[in-house]
Amino acid sequence: MRVHLMQLAQIVVLLAASSMALAIQPEFRPAVNYRTDSNPVAVAVADFNRDGLPDLAVLDQDFSDVSVLLGTGNGIFAKAVNYPINHSGGISILTGDLNGDGVPDVLVTCDDGTLVTLLGNANGTLQSPLDTLLSSPVVAVTVADFNRDGKLDVALTVGNTGFAGNVAIVFGNGDGTFQSPQLYPAGVSVNYIATGDLNGDGAPDLVIDNASSKSIGVLLNDGDGTFQAVKHYPLSAQPLTFVLGDVNNDGKLDLAVNIFGGILLALGKGDGTFQSPSMVLSGTFIGVSAIADFNKDGFPDFTGAGAVNIVSVTQGNGDGTFVGPADYAVGSSPRGFAVADLDDDGYLDIAAADNQKGGAVSILLNAGASLPVTLSPTALTFAAQSVGTTSPPQAVKLTNTSASDLAISSVTVSGDFLVKNKCASTVAPNGSCNLSVQFRPRATGTRMGVITITDSATSSPQKIQLTGTGQ
Repeated sequence: MRVHLMQLAQIVVLLAASSMALAIQPEFRPAVNYRTDSNPVAVAVADFNRDGLPDLAVLDQDFSDVSVLLGTGNGIFAKAVNYPINHSGGISILTGDLNGDGVPDVLVTCDDGTLVTLLGNANGTLQSPLDTLLSSPVVAVTVADFNRDGKLDVALTVGNTGFAGNVAIVFGNGDGTFQSPQLYPAGVSVNYIATGDLNGDGAPDLVIDNASSKSIGVLLNDGDGTFQAVKHYPLSAQPLTFVLGDVNNDGKLDLAVNIFGGILLALGKGDGTFQSPSMVLSGTFIGVSAIADFNKDGFPDFTGAGAVNIVSVTQGNGDGTFVGPADYAVGSSPRGFAVADLDDDGYLDIAAADNQKGGAVSILLNAGASLPVTLSPTALTFAAQSVGTTSPPQAVKLTNTSASDLAISSVTVSGDFLVKNKCASTVAPNGSCNLSVQFRPRATGTRMGVITITDSATSSPQKIQLTGTGQ
């Protein structure tokens, strides 16, 4: 299994999707908490000891150290080993090969204006910190090879002194150290930053927020690590955080922005510009910190902080609309998120830094195929049928794979189809029942419908795609 660079505010997972696929609400097992120091603020994933298993690096703000938790398989992690960074006020943590030796390293940003590099030793340990001093407190950071010289670089936003009002580009030397910053005016109250190729030229571009002007700014890369003047896109409210990802599977990066009261989505045009944003989710605690396909339906989903002790996962429909969210309890105040397949089952899991019981990283393992309700098959296709006549029935088996009773509240069908529900209102654990489905076309040509089963499972509603041909 390969573990790729994980960035705190950005992850994009693209999978090929069938146009006939229907989304199933992602399902996660109860959180398992692993102790770190007292106030973790960020988490990253990499294979630090190169054993093929993902490991965790967690940044603590109070004790100013990095906790490394080595993976032991099946999503289980060893006791944390702490490495000091010798600076207070840690802000974010990223991983990547900063010195070109094939071993993941750790990069930490601090609010005293320091970039701290801890090079990896290939056995899961980290070397003593290397400092790059800046003249401003760091607020947010992202990593990419901006000048395309094969060495990872850093782009960051800063506080209200020194470089304030600018984005700073810090080119890597290829040995874990960095050059002096190159500054680009970006406006006041710039807090967050993300990178991605917005115009398809192969060079990573930058996106920032601007809280004071209620806007998002784009800085396009000229291809050599220099950037064009920032272009601002107005929002209806102050941006809190944001993340880039292709939410509608058109190969163009889109922008999801947290505001008070919900999430705005601006679809990318593929030329470095965005369409006007629209509200796609409403709610007091709804947030988005990562975009990833958790249920392997080919449609990207959202995850982020919910309420005080909640991680929320919102199901994507593949067209820029979303359903949910579903909430999962963790310790308290989840802040930093990382997404990776932590147990090597082919499904993406979530690691969230929170201060549960004095400091922990909460692991939410994806239930994957082990959903509380299974349907067999999940789609039905009927042979050509004369208009106004009814086909022979086909059966769909519903199984309650959970440890508790499943309460079924409704079974509905759309389109030119009939469904007979042979399930009782309650299905016992490990119990099964059948639905009988028939096709009665009202017109010629392809006819489509959906069976929707509303029940007490967290994956509700369950859906079955129906297709037939009228003749």
